[in-house]
Amino acid sequence: MSGDAISFLRETEHLDFVAAVEQLADRLGIELRRTGGGEDPAERQRRKQLHALLERAAEFFHDQLLGSPHDGPARTYLRGRGYDRELVEKFQIGYAPPGRNALARVLLAGPPDADADADAAARAAAP
Repeated sequence: MSGDAISFLRETEHLDFVAAVEQLADRLGIELRRTGGGEDPAERQRRKQLHALLERAAEFFHDQLLGSPHDGPARTYLRGRGYDRELVEKFQIGYAPPGRNALARVLLAGPPDADADADAAARAAAP
């Protein structure tokens, strides 16, 4: 794959340009200035909570790949495709463990900021 970080995020995370720029800026600790219509403060807070929830989900899946007893076949597959540990860590590649509720159990179980995560998860699931 060639290109820049924004193109990489767009392709691998299936993001539009703005979402890729926002995610990259957030990872690098860069605050983006917005011009124009301005976003509703409640919507901004909702987006911030959802982003935090997604970060926790990404950490969960990444931790599963690096330390789960079920991760052997996944790590073997990645090694066979040329993905070494450095690349796995750099791009926070993860693994979904068997079962359908592992992430939900972790997110609903507690810290950090469990109330905000549970609330954001409930709102994200709402129609």
